[in-house]
Amino acid sequence: MELKWEIRQLNVIPEHNGKNDVVYSVVWMLIAEDGAFSASHQGVIKTNTDDLDQFIEYEKLSREHVIQWVIDSLSSEEKQKAQDTVMAQLNAQKNSSCIKSGTTLPWSTK
Repeated sequence: MELKWEIRQLNVIPEHNGKNDVVYSVVWMLIAEDGAFSASHQGVIKTNTDDLDQFIEYEKLSREHVIQWVIDSLSSEEKQKAQDTVMAQLNAQKNSSCIKSGTTLPWSTK
């Protein structure tokens, strides 16, 4: 089973305190994958646009840097809730008798 953080969207203020394209919020997703099963939980963080001493130009932002923003901004309870949510979804899929994932198409065996 693998857990991974993804960034879905960066929302920016075109001009703020003399800087261009200042990120004010990040839409993130935690994804769990286990074989043919997958689950996800999405959230939003707001960034601190009051203190731009550590400002990074939009074009120079990396995926890893923004993911670190997300991880650093979430409390341990919020991170645990996201992990619990995706694990519950994943376990529900794996233990459900009404969901068949990855089955062979009926016409592909003929």
